Amino acid sequence: MNCKVLLAALLSAFAVVGVSSCSNDDDDSKNDGGVFSGRKLQSYDDYKFVWDGNKVSKIISTSEVEGGSVRERAMTISYKGKKATINWSEESAPAVANLNDKGFITSWESLDSWGSDYARGSAFSYDEKGHLVSYNVDSTSGKINYNSDGDITSASIDGERVSFSYTDSNVSKPIENKGNLMLMSEWGIMWDWEYFYWFGIYGKATAHLPVKVGNTKFHWNLDKQGYPTSCEVEEWDPYEGESSTSTISFKWN
Repeated sequence: MNCKVLLAALLSAFAVVGVSSCSNDDDDSKNDGGVFSGRKLQSYDDYKFVWDGNKVSKIISTSEVEGGSVRERAMTISYKGKKATINWSEESAPAVANLNDKGFITSWESLDSWGSDYARGSAFSYDEKGHLVSYNVDSTSGKINYNSDGDITSASIDGERVSFSYTDSNVSKPIENKGNLMLMSEWGIMWDWEYFYWFGIYGKATAHLPVKVGNTKFHWNLDKQGYPTSCEVEEWDPYEGESSTSTISFKWN
């Protein structure tokens, strides 16, 4: 009799453990996929970041409106199972992403005010190292090629291809991408929703910082630890026949 009682107790205990283990699979979670490491980026250009562990939980974008005042727009991300929901402070409908085991997006379920029709047919794929290598959203498709060192060699949006260079007459050795930067739009990788990279859902960054992408040159200024503090972007305008320069600033914790 005592043996039966003991057996029943053990089975009950195993059942509780089993239920607990299963329920953990459905818990809200955020696998950072190893995207970010080292110091945390606090701001980049017009974006500010709020971190939760090794992932950004909130992005605040600032823009100047008429009259010279500054408007802030916040984006937050939450997780449930293998889905991520992104809410905007000024949008009534969120964007919902389907994620893989590493926490990277595989497709959009809906894209805020554009809804599920706009997201239908969307797809994202990655290589074995966790780099985004292709995507398709609505009528836009992109491809990114990497070498064995983990550097982007070329990228294209709807067939418009740009090549990446990591050395020039002033940079003899490739600059390590310590801050895991991915300037998706500036580097011709993605035009729309490129800022979602900072939520960690677009895969890992290129291993080094490019000094030239297409006809655009990037002059990096680094702090003592090798993190970028600013980047001077020299962009050639074929229509004007001259180049223009702008500066991007970075702040780290």
